[in-house]
Amino acid sequence: MLEVTVKVPHSALVSLVRDIGGDWDIDYLLELGLIIDLPVVGNITIPLSYKGEMKLPTFSDFFGGNSSEKAEKEKTEE
Repeated sequence: MLEVTVKVPHSALVSLVRDIGGDWDIDYLLELGLIIDLPVVGNITIPLSYKGEMKLPTFSDFFGGNSSEKAEKEKTEE
């Protein structure tokens, strides 16, 4: 297991809450640097990044399912 300590500024949390309230998803950008230590060459850093969007479940997802899921099930049953 890898534990990572992160400091998050207050403005980032406020921006996150505004984004969730607007479209009920979280937009994110993950940037990592993979450092490989080679004996002869030294440290080599390989930058890795991934950008995406995570949809949050709504109350209708918990109680009764999503209407688009119902429509897809009806199409496949025909």
